[in-house]
Amino acid sequence: MLKASLHPLATEFVLASGTRSRQHGFVVEGRKKNWGLARVVTLLVTGTLLVIVLRRIDLHKFLEVVQTANVLGLLAAFGVFGIGLMFASWRWHLMLRLGGNVVHPGATLRGAVIGHCSHTFLFGAAGGDVVKSGIYARWYGLKMAEVLAAAPLDRLMALLGAICFGACMMGLGAVSGGFAGLDGRQLLWPILWIVGILVVVLLVIAAVYRWRGARFAPLDRFRERLQTGGRALISDRSALVKSLVAAFFVHASLSFTMVTCLASVTDVSISWVSVLWLFPVISMISGLPVSIGGAGLREGSALVLLGMFKIPAEDAVAASLFTLVIGFSWSFIGLLLWWRGDKQLKRDELTALPSSISVVIPTLNERESLKATIAAVTAVPEVIEVLIADGGSDDGTVALGESLGCRVLQTRAGRGTQMREAARHAKGDVIWLLHADTLVSPTSGRAILATFRDSRIVGGGCWKTFDQMNFLMLGTRLRCLIRIFIAKRLLGDQAMFMKRSTLEAVGGVPDLPLMEEFELCERLRRVGRLALADTTVVTSGRKFRGLGALRTYWLMAKVTIRYYLGTPVQELAEIYSKK
Repeated sequence: MLKASLHPLATEFVLASGTRSRQHGFVVEGRKKNWGLARVVTLLVTGTLLVIVLRRIDLHKFLEVVQTANVLGLLAAFGVFGIGLMFASWRWHLMLRLGGNVVHPGATLRGAVIGHCSHTFLFGAAGGDVVKSGIYARWYGLKMAEVLAAAPLDRLMALLGAICFGACMMGLGAVSGGFAGLDGRQLLWPILWIVGILVVVLLVIAAVYRWRGARFAPLDRFRERLQTGGRALISDRSALVKSLVAAFFVHASLSFTMVTCLASVTDVSISWVSVLWLFPVISMISGLPVSIGGAGLREGSALVLLGMFKIPAEDAVAASLFTLVIGFSWSFIGLLLWWRGDKQLKRDELTALPSSISVVIPTLNERESLKATIAAVTAVPEVIEVLIADGGSDDGTVALGESLGCRVLQTRAGRGTQMREAARHAKGDVIWLLHADTLVSPTSGRAILATFRDSRIVGGGCWKTFDQMNFLMLGTRLRCLIRIFIAKRLLGDQAMFMKRSTLEAVGGVPDLPLMEEFELCERLRRVGRLALADTTVVTSGRKFRGLGALRTYWLMAKVTIRYYLGTPVQELAEIYSKK
């Protein structure tokens, strides 16, 4: 399966962008042969390096170390590596956003894990990024050149994050006495490795930038997108800082994966603060694209560097090989996602992407907040209508809604009941269920429609924050992430959305006074998946202010638990409405 997949996908960029003319001597088949030759050479280099390393250790002691390794510690290292992939996904997501090529966070995470697979089996970031970008563009109907333009920016931020993390660890090592007893010759060759890596990266960037598009039109488009994205990154300080933070934690995760593996295999007492600076150096050396997954390079550098601190060679090599196994395990997870995604793509029927949105807003005495909400919604170009389902307001909400150009429907009170009735009259391709005290951004419509580029997605919601927050309300975005990836559900104030045809197929919005979003998520998940759109809504924290943050959290938890225990929804609505 792996062999069958790698050959055509190694030329993904070429196939998506068009081929060069005969006079420039480019043919796809020749490129495939070059990839095959590169794999053979890399396999030989990897095997040679591993043989050299294994010949320098006592194999009997090495096997004893492997057999007595702490399994729980190795599982923790596996988890730490996975956290690093999540941060790598976040970094790439930020770069894709600069070019307007984000589908949804779940799609980016899947692409990042597949990217780790392609980096491993296609020998380095350059070839792996081309394949990853090609898969992402093909799966979600995007332009290859635009997606690929995010890769150099992503790699640049990765490099800056590595420098920041390495500098921090070097500083920590200097303060803690980690360099005591080491002479300059012992430190010279790691420094030369790092400088050499930086020089190679800068030369590659310069070569790509100076290769004029007149020779290759797709490259010209790629360079234009790269320059546009670079300018956007410089002007967007938030994205710049976030991507640096993500890159920092990617390298921290890679280093602490090996730290955890070493702690799981060695009995030697180690001053960890003094040796932490070694691990980013080992990671940078193992990142060179001359071996598969850094095999041989990681073991050799660990053997030498950790040996300077009296760590047994067998322990150092065992920790390195366990790190390699963990990296390969995640690579095979990526390969499985790759295979399943291609299988899904072949099975899916081509359907037109939704292009219009109908907003449904349930109201009950919402005059104070409604005007701002409608103003924000009407600034979204993709919104073609706003339907207000009023449950018996007596504060002028209905008149205000009509004066703002909304279609107002009178219904029985009850949030689910109101939204169900309004959704029945909607005309847009997508139904967007919005609370009357929630504000959206002008780009939120585009983000919502983009999620449906993933054919598995039938609906979703938005990231959420509050208009006024105290420290007890922090972590809202993290809870949104946990809720969608683990609990597979959304809250009503996350501005849920779904295709109109899908909503009709599952029986519409549940006719419930409370917990209608839980039931709706259950119904939608029976026919597809839910996603978080790449946009954030700002909702009112008035219940938190009125009841108090801790009491509000307790109330929400109590209602949720009792819902799953089978308490009637009417009773839950009475509990929730109490102050």
